[in-house]
Amino acid sequence: MKKTLSKFSAAAVLAGALLQAAAPTPGMAKSALYAPIDSMHPDAVLTSQHSGQSLYQASESLTKRWTFSTGDKVLFFGTVGPDGTVYATGQRDMGHPIRVYAISPGGKLLWSYETEGEGIATMELGPDGNLYVNAETVYVLSTKGKLVRKFAAEGWAAAISHDGMVYTYHDDVVAARTKTGEAKWTFESWGLEPWSIVLGKDNTLYAIDQNQGLMAFDAAGGIKWTWMDDAYDYYSGTSLGHDGNIYIYAKKKDTYPREITVLFAIGPDGQKRWELQIADVQAADARGYTIQPFSVGNDGTMYFGASDRLVAITPDGKRKWEAKLFDYGALDGHAGVTSPTIGADGTLYFAADSMTETTIGEKIQWTSNNYLFAYTPDGKKKWSRTNAEHVLFDNRGGRKDWGTGFFPISRPVIAPSGVMYMMGNTLHRSDTKRFEAVMYAFGAPVQQYETAKVSVNGTLQYYDQPAIVSNGAVLVPLKGLFGSLGAQTAWDGAAQAVTATKGSLTIKLTIGSKKAYVGGREVALSVPATVLRGRTYVPLRFVSEALGADVQWDNKLRTAMINGNP
Repeated sequence: MKKTLSKFSAAAVLAGALLQAAAPTPGMAKSALYAPIDSMHPDAVLTSQHSGQSLYQASESLTKRWTFSTGDKVLFFGTVGPDGTVYATGQRDMGHPIRVYAISPGGKLLWSYETEGEGIATMELGPDGNLYVNAETVYVLSTKGKLVRKFAAEGWAAAISHDGMVYTYHDDVVAARTKTGEAKWTFESWGLEPWSIVLGKDNTLYAIDQNQGLMAFDAAGGIKWTWMDDAYDYYSGTSLGHDGNIYIYAKKKDTYPREITVLFAIGPDGQKRWELQIADVQAADARGYTIQPFSVGNDGTMYFGASDRLVAITPDGKRKWEAKLFDYGALDGHAGVTSPTIGADGTLYFAADSMTETTIGEKIQWTSNNYLFAYTPDGKKKWSRTNAEHVLFDNRGGRKDWGTGFFPISRPVIAPSGVMYMMGNTLHRSDTKRFEAVMYAFGAPVQQYETAKVSVNGTLQYYDQPAIVSNGAVLVPLKGLFGSLGAQTAWDGAAQAVTATKGSLTIKLTIGSKKAYVGGREVALSVPATVLRGRTYVPLRFVSEALGADVQWDNKLRTAMINGNP
């Protein structure tokens, strides 16, 4: 007999039970086996704003470059340095000390450092260029693996601000600490959610407290505001958008036998902007319908993995699209689709897996199909890579016979070169049922572009793809820039030319040409309009000044400032 179950992430199996046991006990209920991975540890690829965005464009090559293994049972991704060095933490087994690893862009071990901590560790690259590893004690390591200093925080580092302030969480206490570990302020509440802490660009700290809802703290630790809706409980999530909105989700009360999940957008002033129901499932299946932390695109679109699909939400709270990847079944507590890492070109990269169950005599064979997906921002699949493995065991008692499988436990990470990394675990077929953590590298280096910010009359602009710097000039997506300046555009595909109009003024540019026309007058360009990442880019200074605006460049902020009334 063969039946297809809803996909579930073996990542969830590992997160919920890996450090406790290598195999389930006979007769154990399925609901006890699995726990959503993001409830166990933070997704280390997230920024302090939890946006999921990367500064880099990923390779479109699906070639596997290398694999790296330490022999540890668990390997957690930490961060990627500017030179492409990969930093990770690992643990041999429960009760063993946490190690820090530095891996070269070619997949070779550069150094390792053993801490005295146990359990789950977090890591961030601080503004001083050092690694901050929180393994019960905060270890500040140089990128050469030397201990710079350490201080007792007895918890996890949640975020590091640009001025070097380290925010930690432990035993229901949030603390803001200096680089030397001195606590500048603390806040204590038994209802704090440890992985809900995010840091705003103005150093406002946001955290979820199940007693008070979403809380905002100022730089001195004072409570700026709290927001809570008494019709909901179990608040979770927290991601920040470019507009300063904070996105969280919660479960609606008194809806049994159904479980209803609602997404909220809360403004930086603590007022609700909108809400949207994003899940309505039977309570018996609720553990199987796992919503991952949100990613927020450059244009404000939100994306999240929800068990069997990837979902996109518009900035004003409407469903944009859904990509259903698998048939949803009744398996409890799985997390089979991660939220995406968003490349510099807007491409969405995420991991997923499905599982089928087949009864073979007295055994059950679970076949796990693991995927790496790439989707466009409008919901079209670009490509996918598959790793199909299987696990065998008898859950009716007696001997457990585990097979071999690769289990993705984090969303992909994009290195400065464009190479992508994924963490996983290989489960070896043996009497010891040994897990071994593995890092995978995919793709080939690709050309990267420096990004820039754009403001119009003091307001930052956010386009579907970022502005870039090329040959000393700022290039901006055509529709975004002309739209910001109040001009209408028309595209001539045959001539590869764009015409923009504003009032009686007409501007014409041709892809690849250093000649443009303003009101019929020929003008020489320092850089031509070009097509990058599937978008037409135009020179910002030329377009802005042609429409009557003034342009200034702030080198420190890497921002092109357009002023005037174009």
